[in-house]
Amino acid sequence: MVSEGPESIWLYPLFDAGAIVDALGSTIVLAHGSKPEVQVLDDEFNLRMIIRWSEPNREVTRADIRAWREDYRERIDPSDWDMYNDDIISPERPVADVFPAISRVKIGRDGHIWIRQYDRPREDRGWLAFGADGKFICHMAQPPGDIWELGTGYVLLLHRSELGVQTVRMHSLTLPS
Repeated sequence: MVSEGPESIWLYPLFDAGAIVDALGSTIVLAHGSKPEVQVLDDEFNLRMIIRWSEPNREVTRADIRAWREDYRERIDPSDWDMYNDDIISPERPVADVFPAISRVKIGRDGHIWIRQYDRPREDRGWLAFGADGKFICHMAQPPGDIWELGTGYVLLLHRSELGVQTVRMHSLTLPS
């Protein structure tokens, strides 16, 4: 709880890591944002493999916190600002010591495992792709929309218009050979 009173809200620490999961067919991927690793299980929850990679220094600095707060202020229309927004950017809100390594995992229809690296303030770190065998395939920048599905040669992206209407768009996806 950042502030006291009947209107206060409970917030997770800024940059807090959490559990992440995806499943498709007989494959389940589990991760916790605190570690650069993903566990791959079968449909009976037997561990098939662990995918790990190295991450650069993940220490949260005062400059990171300041940039996040400035960017948050810019995203919110001033006419929509309320006391909850004050709590969200409050200096009283706890902050994690390190950034999460992962923000999302996605299993492609082709069996590839896609890992969305956690974006630090003012960065777009993109996605890491690993084959069904756990071998690194490529790094992909974040495409223009939210990833709905990945498969052999394509990615489906969810777009939202200014009016809030959602559409799905297919884009070609060519992996390195």
